[in-house]
Amino acid sequence: MKLLEITNREEWEAFQTRQPWAQFTQSWAWGEFRKNRGCAVRRFALVDDAGNWTVRKDVYYYDAREKHGAPLSATANNGKSIGPELGFGYVMGQVLDELVRQFETRAWERYTVP
Repeated sequence: MKLLEITNREEWEAFQTRQPWAQFTQSWAWGEFRKNRGCAVRRFALVDDAGNWTVRKDVYYYDAREKHGAPLSATANNGKSIGPELGFGYVMGQVLDELVRQFETRAWERYTVP
């Protein structure tokens, strides 16, 4: 597993088009739009040796709002977005020897966790 910072537009777009979950908000154009609005933009990819997004089988991500769970990856939340849970889950998976269960919810709502 490698963490790559991609600074070349063609390389980023080629990487994005290989991903089944690719969406506009991860496109180079969206990043440039955000940069022009004053946001800091860096583009990272956490990939395996073949250049595909990695999947952590020792970290299980569950979104109680969506009632959906999967091993942690960039597509674990149905590919809708990538948030801090991805980085947090990867770090916890590295630090702990046990299976990690990660839950996403809103504090003010009640959910049943499987």
